[in-house]
Amino acid sequence: MTECIPEQMSFGSIGRREMVAKFDGGMITSNGGVLLLGAVEKRIKLLERFAECFIDSRDARFVELPVQHLAGQRVLGLALGYEDLNDHDALRRDPVLAAVVGAVDVAGTGRRRSVDRGCALAGKSTLNRLELSTASEDRYKKIQALRRLALQGTVFAKAQCHTLRKKLLKIGARIRITARKLWVSLPTAYPYRDVFIAAVRRLHDLPLRI
Repeated sequence: MTECIPEQMSFGSIGRREMVAKFDGGMITSNGGVLLLGAVEKRIKLLERFAECFIDSRDARFVELPVQHLAGQRVLGLALGYEDLNDHDALRRDPVLAAVVGAVDVAGTGRRRSVDRGCALAGKSTLNRLELSTASEDRYKKIQALRRLALQGTVFAKAQCHTLRKKLLKIGARIRITARKLWVSLPTAYPYRDVFIAAVRRLHDLPLRI
């Protein structure tokens, strides 16, 4: 049984130390590894080309999120393992995913409708109106491109897509937004830290696709 006081919970002692929990972790994402997919996108422009397949028939006066952001959100969500559109009612608040998709207002503070403020990305209803008939293929193309371009010679050189998602993409991270930077603090004890850093360097060294 736990002893609780406002905003602080005690879970007993470990030696001399009391184990205390609080809901004060700030903004946290479980999708820190999506930064790798963002680096891949800058090189292969898959989402950009995919978005060009759609005709945007929406009234421009009421459009906040371009098709490229919607397509990117859906495909990257699938790559991260979020199959259900309902998941995006929570994912739309993830500033790291928003940044990778291309949103400038990653915290969603400037949205027109008050109900959307705090959400940089689209909800399930908006995404439901976007046909992603090839989404399943494209999510794997993105992960396969990551393996081909950045993971050769590593322990993940021949890894399956589900393994890469679990080991390299689903990383918990703390988020801090300042006026000039979006800080993504990845775990110090992350076991594949060297592979991750090497992959980022390889991707940055690749030429941009024109």
